[in-house]
Amino acid sequence: VGGGGGGGGAAANTTSGTFSFGYGGSSGCYGDSGMIDASSITTVAVTVGSAGTGGVGAGNGTSGGNSSFGSFITAQGGPGGNGGASTTAGTAVYISNPANTGSCTGTNIMLSIPGGGFGGQVSLGNITYTQIKGGEGGSSMMGFGGNGGNASVPARSGTGYGAGGAGASALFAQ
Repeated sequence: VGGGGGGGGAAANTTSGTFSFGYGGSSGCYGDSGMIDASSITTVAVTVGSAGTGGVGAGNGTSGGNSSFGSFITAQGGPGGNGGASTTAGTAVYISNPANTGSCTGTNIMLSIPGGGFGGQVSLGNITYTQIKGGEGGSSMMGFGGNGGNASVPARSGTGYGAGGAGASALFAQ
């Protein structure tokens, strides 16, 4: 069972001499309940968690939905990436990773792997479009996180199941 991936954070509008970038969304938790004695079970409710959506403006991405197989196991969706504030150009910045997804819960858990995501980054030296990059989306057991975008390549959605979306980036062209 895998939770939905979180949406990537947006980048704030920039003005002269500034840049911004957002966190990548975290992947959803992945879990396995192993063997279940189904002899007395007639029905089991199954929930498939939805994907989170990317942030707007300087906003945060939304969290992915929880997925479950009855009361046996619930996999939490990944948190959305935080939106990035505008920062003065010429400074080197790295935003640390956002919080990981929590562990799976339920009555029959054999395996639980929390999801994660990545912060944005800026290279040292002169600030150019290619040196500013939004955070990578977190990869899951069943999918790959989106690649962080820069001005020449937009942020990408995660691929597969439970992967997080990438954070956006913005640089004011002088």
